[in-house]
Amino acid sequence: MKMKFRTYVIAALATTALVPLIAWSLLQWSDIRSSLAKDDWEQRFFTGIGSAFLVERMKSVDVFAAHVESETAKRLRAGVTCASLEGFLAELAAANPYIKSLKCTGADTPAARAARSGGTAWRLEPGDDGGSLRFYRRIADRADVVIEGTAERGELFRDIAAMYNMRGVRFVLLDEERRYVWPVLGLSGRAVWDHALGREGLIEEAGERFWMSANRFSHGAPQWTMIALKPQEERIADRREMIGRTLLLAVLVLSLTAAAGFAAIRPLSRSMRRLRGDLDEASYGTPETTLASGPEEFLEFQRAYRALREKLDDRRRRLEADNVRLEETVERRSSELEARERLFAQVFDDIHEGMMLLDEDWRLRYGNHAAGTLIGVDGMARLAEVCRSGLERRSDGTALVTIEAGGRSLVLECDAFPFGAAADGLRSGCCVLFRDVTGRTEVERMKDDLISIVAHELRTPLTACRLQLDLLVKENGPQSAYAAMGEDLDHLGRIVDDWLSVARIDGGSYRVESRIVQTMPLVTRAVRLVRSRHEFRFDYDIAEEAECIRVDPSAFVELLVNLFTNACRHARPGEEPRIEFRARVDEMLVVDVCDSGTGFPEGEAEKLFDRFYQVEQGNKRRTGGTGLGLVICRAICRAHGGRIEALRLEGRTVFRITLPMPSQTDGL
Repeated sequence: MKMKFRTYVIAALATTALVPLIAWSLLQWSDIRSSLAKDDWEQRFFTGIGSAFLVERMKSVDVFAAHVESETAKRLRAGVTCASLEGFLAELAAANPYIKSLKCTGADTPAARAARSGGTAWRLEPGDDGGSLRFYRRIADRADVVIEGTAERGELFRDIAAMYNMRGVRFVLLDEERRYVWPVLGLSGRAVWDHALGREGLIEEAGERFWMSANRFSHGAPQWTMIALKPQEERIADRREMIGRTLLLAVLVLSLTAAAGFAAIRPLSRSMRRLRGDLDEASYGTPETTLASGPEEFLEFQRAYRALREKLDDRRRRLEADNVRLEETVERRSSELEARERLFAQVFDDIHEGMMLLDEDWRLRYGNHAAGTLIGVDGMARLAEVCRSGLERRSDGTALVTIEAGGRSLVLECDAFPFGAAADGLRSGCCVLFRDVTGRTEVERMKDDLISIVAHELRTPLTACRLQLDLLVKENGPQSAYAAMGEDLDHLGRIVDDWLSVARIDGGSYRVESRIVQTMPLVTRAVRLVRSRHEFRFDYDIAEEAECIRVDPSAFVELLVNLFTNACRHARPGEEPRIEFRARVDEMLVVDVCDSGTGFPEGEAEKLFDRFYQVEQGNKRRTGGTGLGLVICRAICRAHGGRIEALRLEGRTVFRITLPMPSQTDGL
């Protein structure tokens, strides 16, 4: 909010003046609240006093009614009829100022039936003029005779109402049905009270607001309710007077404060105008804007401002010179960046492999010429969606993706890596490189099919050769040549079995049938099978909770045989192979097969599970085997819902197998 300096000063002075005024007003308000509470208490007190006084008056009427009952009973016993008692009862009524009339009547009327012996029943009979107040009393030994009296409401209640009126309070008396006993009609002309009968509260009657306090009669009198009504305007008159007085005083204080503020602010305003003129470039430093006198703070401010202004002017001149040099540098750098951008665009388009740049939301931003030629814009959009879903990478870090583009199905070898650039939308993007390997994939598929076909075709002649060799051994006896032939046939059979297993894995038909079995017999069987071909030391450590596992026995034995055989083949020259088997439970079953062989190079752990991979000489087979054993091991672990990984721990090779533990319901 914008305000002038003089306005701030006057507002501060007014605030200072209003603080004691507000404090005084709060004290006045507290006094008025106390006075109001005292008046309300006095109203409640006098309501109680009036109720007690009225109860005593009603009891006096009750005593009179008892006397009338007694006298009437005597005369009735003497044989006098009710009709003959009219004059007697009129004399008794005239003797009591509160009674208008008395009569002897039968007990067959509804009102008379409410009367009881030994007590007075009061009833307000309805009528156009507000009705009449009557009481009934039954003759003790004459159940068919009732004394009926009509009360003088004015004599009963007028003096009580006058007493309340002297205090500015209106007196109201209600019967059990909330009808007006006094006054005859309510303030609004109604015969029935239509407000709630709480102890006290604010009500509105006949367009006027009243503060009400109520008190119900105690026992021994009619169960009527006495109400005292004080006009709200009179009740809060002191508060209105205080508010008016406070407002008048506030206006007076503010007016005097404003006048004093205007008188005191004039020299300050004159100094402020000079300071404001000193800010203008045209009038800076002129005699018209120089302060010769005035508040010391303003003089110090102008001196400090002018000293700062000199420094800023000097710095501005230096900045202008720097800006000239900076503009020249920016122009030169812009030319260099444009040249680099053209070079990048040329290199980007000259790359023979497809390349895409995706933003942080995996939307295609750029694609080079090779990408557009290979798969087109639609193909690049589909490849971006595949990258969003995640690439299933192979051991070499790349992934194979099949894309429909140009009406044909292409197999792409993809690699994606984070890419950041200052350009909008590429601060955290991704770069995707891909090449068409459809032909190579087809050749690999044909190679796998050929291996599967050759393996199946070799199975029959191998079986025939084994049978013929068994016949020769049976006819001619064991010979070293026959033994060598048998070993070669076994080796060739293992190669064929590995090829067939890989064929089933590639075809998706590799299955296992798991059941709960003991661990040690499977390990012993695998050791026995491997020792038929290799000599090695074997140690084992099977935790108690791992003594039973849920696996396919044949597949698990094949897994161990492949790992043990692999350890024997890669033993260090001149050393006896040493294999350790450890099984424990750590949420899942963990099996470690350790050896102290030649190991594998760092960073090639995943390549060990590629088909035909040999550690030492690439694909040259120095250690024997098909290069498919670890491929089969991984397939067996995945078929069981587990995994296998190669580790180097403390100079030893560790193949760690993780398998699910059997549940409590397995085998039931």
